Amino acid sequence: MPLVDADEPGGTSVLGNALADDISAQISLRQAMRVIGPASTARYNAPAPDIAHIGRELGVRYVIGGRVTRAGGAIVIDSTLTSVETGEVIRLNRSTFPTPADAQHSNLDQRVASAFRMQFYEIDNAQASRPGHVVDAADLTSLGWRDLNRFVTRDDVLRARSRFEAALKVDPDSVVALQGVGSSYLIEIVNYFSRAPQSLLEPGKKALKRAMELRPDVPENLLPWGSLLALSGQPAEAMAMYNKALEISPNYAFAHLFVARMRIWEGRFAEAQQEIDKARGLSPADARLLYAVYALSATANFVQGRDDEAYRWAMRWAAEYPNSGQPYAMLAAIDALRGHDAEAAAHMARHRELLPNDSIAYVVFLNPSTDPVFLAQRARLIDGLRKAGLPD
Repeated sequence: MPLVDADEPGGTSVLGNALADDISAQISLRQAMRVIGPASTARYNAPAPDIAHIGRELGVRYVIGGRVTRAGGAIVIDSTLTSVETGEVIRLNRSTFPTPADAQHSNLDQRVASAFRMQFYEIDNAQASRPGHVVDAADLTSLGWRDLNRFVTRDDVLRARSRFEAALKVDPDSVVALQGVGSSYLIEIVNYFSRAPQSLLEPGKKALKRAMELRPDVPENLLPWGSLLALSGQPAEAMAMYNKALEISPNYAFAHLFVARMRIWEGRFAEAQQEIDKARGLSPADARLLYAVYALSATANFVQGRDDEAYRWAMRWAAEYPNSGQPYAMLAAIDALRGHDAEAAAHMARHRELLPNDSIAYVVFLNPSTDPVFLAQRARLIDGLRKAGLPD
């Protein structure tokens, strides 16, 4: 992974080396992938390295490269992804920082790793679709994650799971496939896709437990594992998993949101808001993360009795993600509590159209708590949902 300092021809900068190490670590940890680190590519550093040639010599499918340049005193860092097979070059990220120290202490490594993850699956999916290509376990895993990484329907989740399971028949110890199976069960649960969500906890935990045994240091394993523990009545164990993920990767935006959700259930609303704000600042352009930010912001305001603010967040949530059924439930509940019966009925109808499996029992299941303040507000939410027409 060459990160060349254009102002130091023929050599890498200290900053470039540090960032290359950080990015390699993020990809190895977050994606549980085999990564050939910067030390193995040091001899290739040059003002204009032949990235595809490097990849072929090292026997890898993709190479991340980058340049560190100076522009008017600022530091500009570009990172690119090259497919060794096709030679295609894709820009992953361009960031500008006032000083090298700002760059070093940013979350650039995570932004690059997240961009890599999305592009990796897109490229692999395109290659798997070529005529004559024989689909293997790696292709199945990539196709499965493509299904899960978009805003999914239940069909997407089930198709992804079948692909992960097929990959595991070929490679039973594929951490990424195990992670995918476990995550698919969690996604099916939290998106109100199941008629019996409790029945999905154990198969999800079984897959993630094996992934954890193989790679206990991967945050992408820790977060869904923690969530399944929380829904199984083990909040302390769940928080331990979230904290471990943040110890490994302090700027992992999604980990902060998982903590925020737990803080809401604990009635620690100010701390929850801090975690939401931190996550949004770390990854402001991630559509999947913004979806969760809107959801948690609407919930955090509602449980503090700030219904107007909760309604505004839910309206924004629905406007930007109109095919998600979840924001319409919040809108319906607040409308019903305000006595706006027609609006409540319309919003509940849209919610039920998109998420027909939802029920009062499902809402209770997905919002476990022993905190009296939260429980009182949950009861208020349930009252609104019931008045709006959500069945028990």
